[in-house]
Amino acid sequence: MQNYEIEVSEGSSLIGKTIEDSNFWQNTGATIVAIRRQEKIILSPGPYASFLLGDIIVVVGDVSMSDRVKSYINS
Repeated sequence: MQNYEIEVSEGSSLIGKTIEDSNFWQNTGATIVAIRRQEKIILSPGPYASFLLGDIIVVVGDVSMSDRVKSYINS
């Protein structure tokens, strides 16, 4: 398993959504293990954690999921 970090950039459809609302795992196959938000790290965020502009999402999964995650976060 690999871990990847992807930034939530401007224009992402995930901004303001919760992990649950986004169906993140169902759409990417990746598991979110942390969110880096400015100086803070949210470990093992629950389903009600929301995505904000500039968040760094730390995910784990197989190698093939990294492109799916990047595409999903920044669509």
